[in-house]
This record gives sequence, structure tokens and C-alpha cells, in this order.
Amino acid sequence: NELVKIGQTVTVHPKKKFLAKGLGLLYEDGDLVVVDKPAGLLSVATAFETEDTVHAALKRHYHPRKVHVVHRLDQDTSG
Repeated sequence: NELVKIGQTVTVHPKKKFLAKGLGLLYEDGDLVVVDKPAGLLSVATAFETEDTVHAALKRHYHPRKVHVVHRLDQDTSG
């Protein structure tokens, strides 16, 4: 809905869908989900935290389908 002028640069980014607490959905198909994990969020459960994790959020979102972690990042790492 905007008029683009000669020499103007337009950048279009795909909309990022958020699943929970800044957990961005980058890609999904019938077999694979790729997410952007914020720093501070655990990838998988620990003895002290089982619900506030990427894995738990994906299990809630895709229930009743099974979710398996292929790669994980440390809690303080984003990506």
C-alpha cells in the first residue's frame, strides 16, 4: 500500500510465527520443525525444569504428535 520511489530499497522479511515466550517458528513441514530459541530458554528438560523448555512448548503445540529433539542449544545460547 506504499508508493516506492526510484532508488528506494525495499526489504521484505517472512513473518515469524511465535509458539511461546519468543520461541520463533522458522520452518515446518510434515516431518521437521526449525525454531529460533531465545537465550535463557532451555532446549530440553532438566531435573529442575520440565515445563518451560523448547521441547515442552513444541509437545504442547503439536499434541498429539510426537516431538523428538534433533539438536539442542545451551540455555544461554540463542539461535
